[in-house]
Amino acid sequence: MSLETGTASQQERARSPEGPWLYLAATALALAVSLGGGALGRRAGLRGGSLAAAMLALAALLLPYFALGMTDLADRFRAVFEAHRFSVLAAVLALLLPYVFLAAATEALSLRPFLRIALYALVPAALLVLANRSSPQPGALEALAVVALWIPLDYRLVQDAWPLPPGAGGHALHTVLAVDLAVILFVAYRGIEQVGWRFRLGPGGLGAVLSNFVVFAAIGIPIGLATGFLAWNPRIISPTVLVVRFLMILFVTGLPEELLFRGLVQNGLQQTLGSPRAALALASVLFGLAHLNNGPVPDWRYALLASLAGIFYGRAYQRTRGLMAPAAVHALVDTVWGAFLQA
Repeated sequence: MSLETGTASQQERARSPEGPWLYLAATALALAVSLGGGALGRRAGLRGGSLAAAMLALAALLLPYFALGMTDLADRFRAVFEAHRFSVLAAVLALLLPYVFLAAATEALSLRPFLRIALYALVPAALLVLANRSSPQPGALEALAVVALWIPLDYRLVQDAWPLPPGAGGHALHTVLAVDLAVILFVAYRGIEQVGWRFRLGPGGLGAVLSNFVVFAAIGIPIGLATGFLAWNPRIISPTVLVVRFLMILFVTGLPEELLFRGLVQNGLQQTLGSPRAALALASVLFGLAHLNNGPVPDWRYALLASLAGIFYGRAYQRTRGLMAPAAVHALVDTVWGAFLQA
């Protein structure tokens, strides 16, 4: 690790807020979001004990999700992992407990679904245990670990292992599990610098959000209208609904996708290639290609606009060195699209 990178990381950690009240705040957020998820679960048909178990499992997974971004928990994990290398496997197995609890509470605990979830968590962990932790730059094993986390999540290959009916929150639970795994494995265990999983915009963050959103809208909306991917189709939505939708997209879609494509992919490419521009371009193209499977058939228009959007998400990430700004731009784009421009 270079002196400059190491010093920047130490300064960032020194500025990280600490204190028990932040853990209480993370707990409160986890409970609040799980209550909101419970309302959606009721709409999907969950009732009684199954609904309560799903809400508790979601809260248990959301607690590290929020705590890792609000406190110095990742540093605490890192100290333990440095002292006891294979303790990371215990941390990964602990993340499977909400699944076991939910499956047991719904009388759906069986070996095959559990093994699918367990392999999803343990394969990337094993790859990182085998990787060279002394190298500051991520290598082939780290890239394979990213793929092992991303492909099953993006193509929804594992979410049906969660003992919930379709539309009742299995994808949300699996997304939060994937985020917890990614932060613990890549930030706390592997120690990859400048991933940016922290819930604050930082200096210049608001400007980065607004400027990148406005410039992308000025370029992307005309392209989308010209290609027929977008159409002026405003819906009557109250400001409250818009805010709620923005927050849901921010935490369920924006932050997880930006963790992957900016915090891991773009950041890793920049460390490997040494070129911020090349890393931005490659990560944006990969982000666009990842959207080809969003829909009944691949849509090149979607991939094109997603690649273009990825440039502005990546610029917000480069400016702030955190994920909250690109995730906010991402959530603004998706909110405006869904509310006014969906063809």
